[in-house]
Amino acid sequence: MSELKEKLQAARYAIIRDRPYFAQAFLAMDLIESDSLSTMGVDKYWRMYFNPKFTEAQSHDTLKGLLLHEMLHLLRDHSGRAKSYGITRETHELWNIAVDMEINDDIKEEGWELPDGLFYPGTFGCEDNKCAEEYYEKIYKKAEKVMVQCFGKDGKDGSVGRGQCGSGAHGQKEEWEEGGKEGKKGKGGKDNVPEGIGEIDGDLIRRQTAKEIVEHQKTCGNMPGYLIRWSEDILGPPKIDWRKELRNVIKKSLNAIRYGREDYTYKRLSRRSIPNVILPSMVAYDVNMSVVIDTSGSINSEELVVFLREIRGILSSSGQSFVNVISCDAEVHSCVAVKNVMDLREKIMGGGGTDMREAFHYVDKQKKKPDFLVIFTDGYTPWIEKEPKYGTIAVITKTGTTDGIPKWMKHLKLDE
Repeated sequence: MSELKEKLQAARYAIIRDRPYFAQAFLAMDLIESDSLSTMGVDKYWRMYFNPKFTEAQSHDTLKGLLLHEMLHLLRDHSGRAKSYGITRETHELWNIAVDMEINDDIKEEGWELPDGLFYPGTFGCEDNKCAEEYYEKIYKKAEKVMVQCFGKDGKDGSVGRGQCGSGAHGQKEEWEEGGKEGKKGKGGKDNVPEGIGEIDGDLIRRQTAKEIVEHQKTCGNMPGYLIRWSEDILGPPKIDWRKELRNVIKKSLNAIRYGREDYTYKRLSRRSIPNVILPSMVAYDVNMSVVIDTSGSINSEELVVFLREIRGILSSSGQSFVNVISCDAEVHSCVAVKNVMDLREKIMGGGGTDMREAFHYVDKQKKKPDFLVIFTDGYTPWIEKEPKYGTIAVITKTGTTDGIPKWMKHLKLDE
């Protein structure tokens, strides 16, 4: 490891020591030395690039602030938000300035040290604590003036804070970024670019970091307000009342029982006895659930995030120690026993066509059938005709279709 990487590692571990809830996010980020960029930046695959001369000139405390700045681009999914907002190659620099404004006021308010030359909301007459989308709309109205202020009249100013943080900030690949998600092998094993983090795994890291922030707030308090707001947004409640749905399934599946303290049954008599009186024992009804995620190419990353949120709701409501999650597009790719949504990291596969019949065929071949099957999809799929012996719910995305869903299959739309 080079001396500069050790310097960055020292700054990274210092942040983790003081802010342990950032550990997973920072440790997921690879560091790549490069002369091709002037300062620092991140690609959308969680790789951070750094210029050696620029890095060498920074103090330990300033490096901590810069590392946090780049990490917040990834945690706040500025790349995904840029795509959703319609940011293009022509507008990505302006968007980068807006997301820098969103980050820098929070970092500065918390007391982190940053180099001179960065942009803040006040730089362009905006209020603090607003979202990047709002900042973008305001600076877009005076785009020409802003671009000259940021990049100079010749458009070649590459100093700190000049809208060049990489695809991790704006979604557009920069010249200094190397390889795609799969990384790149260097000659003779040197200068390898490690495999990056994909959209789904990035979303899982965000959710786990948000969970750690919430837990830290409960035990230690004094969390920065911007982190609490971000975590609450990421960990928002599921749209579907899974407790209600599961109760309905339980009523139809009373054969699946575990002995406990929820209801009375005469199928097994109580050990207690009263002369000439037969007493029932108490049982709790249990449901064996499986979940199918549509991983076809028509499902975008935002919809997958919603699916993960609903799975978290299922896990917290079902009382099961785990739920089997099946990835399926035109075929079944994986089946994972999930105790926590983080168990799905690097396990969700797909990207092809759509045929949810394959998921049913897979389930039907298992020795132990579920009592209840939940299918998350956009609905653009053929369906099986015959009703299975287990209950099913099709959960349809906001922009999906319910056309073609069999009459016997219950379905819910995520916008209802």
